[in-house]
Amino acid sequence: MEVIKTACELCAWNCGMDVKVENGKIVKVSGMKEHPLNRGRLCPKGSVSADYVYAKDRVIHPMRREGDRWKRIEWDEAIDMVAENLRDLENPKSFATIIGMPILLGGSSTVGFIRRFMDVYGTPNCFSPESMCYRHQIIGYILTLGKFPVADVENAECIIVWAHNPHASKPPMAWMIERARKRGARLIAIDPRKTRVAKMADIHAAIRPGSDIYLALGLMKVIIEEGLYDRDFVSNYCQGFDELKNHVSKYSLTEISERTWVEGETIAEIARTFATTKPACIVQGVNALDQVPSGIQNSRSVAILHALTGNIDVKGGFVRASRVHTRNLRLPHLLKELPLGIEQHPLFYQVWKTHLGEGQGMYLYDAILEGKPYEIKSLFIAGSNPILT
Repeated sequence: MEVIKTACELCAWNCGMDVKVENGKIVKVSGMKEHPLNRGRLCPKGSVSADYVYAKDRVIHPMRREGDRWKRIEWDEAIDMVAENLRDLENPKSFATIIGMPILLGGSSTVGFIRRFMDVYGTPNCFSPESMCYRHQIIGYILTLGKFPVADVENAECIIVWAHNPHASKPPMAWMIERARKRGARLIAIDPRKTRVAKMADIHAAIRPGSDIYLALGLMKVIIEEGLYDRDFVSNYCQGFDELKNHVSKYSLTEISERTWVEGETIAEIARTFATTKPACIVQGVNALDQVPSGIQNSRSVAILHALTGNIDVKGGFVRASRVHTRNLRLPHLLKELPLGIEQHPLFYQVWKTHLGEGQGMYLYDAILEGKPYEIKSLFIAGSNPILT
């Protein structure tokens, strides 16, 4: 029996995985004990990943539709069909790609090859779930801090879990929070529901859904007006502090409490705890804070709260994410036009020097259904189900 060490790609966490293989077949999957993230544990999805591989209804050969049925064909025929379709398009922009999360999670090389092909073909129209998910955090953080950081929960003494239910969606994060709680870290939950994290927390703010931006302003107000901010960090590394101070002064805690359904004293207690317990970090959720009209500003608020308290690039605070730098496979100089939606939303395409390079998918459907501003006639869908998602 051979043990192959790899990583699970069924979500964004990429937990370490030991795959036991016998005679070329997976016989058991378990968590990699020496992996620093999951430390030998796997979530329910990861633990049954072999079932995905050997599922009876898994499609492992090219299929061609004939009436209401699918007929298996050979790869050469499938590739010829795709090539013929692309040759027949008069306008390269009429070809678009939708890259799903399984492909995005596969790493930069996989996405890079797809994007390189599109560059050569001549279409800028690449889309992904980030048109409505997570890209808001990336843009908001980079706009405010210049780089994309992450919360260092493992080393934090105070953790705010904001609009996030990691026990249901990110088990490794939940396990980190549990370990931090056991060693004495302060825990604050901001969530309308009494989640498992909320039950563990020192403070639970059952916020009114959609009012998060007001709560963030309330926390800033208390931190600034009570002089709890990190004066050295703010004076040496921040711009616009006086403008922010003036802005938050326009709101009273009473008004913010009415808008958020969180008592003024609770708002003050959260602010004081976060500002005075060092180091501290905020674990931001995705759906409730991203997929709303104030998504970018919610993320900017999280970044500003870290900056006000001096928790930027410190162990246990907000730290820049490490990443593997691979050779860029793309050839963007071949493209002469921007993808759909970028004229209306330029920051979605590029923030400072960070080139994100996708179209805004909310405009794709008008192009498909109504030909606005031009027709999309052919789609390459990789690991996605756009009819559903």
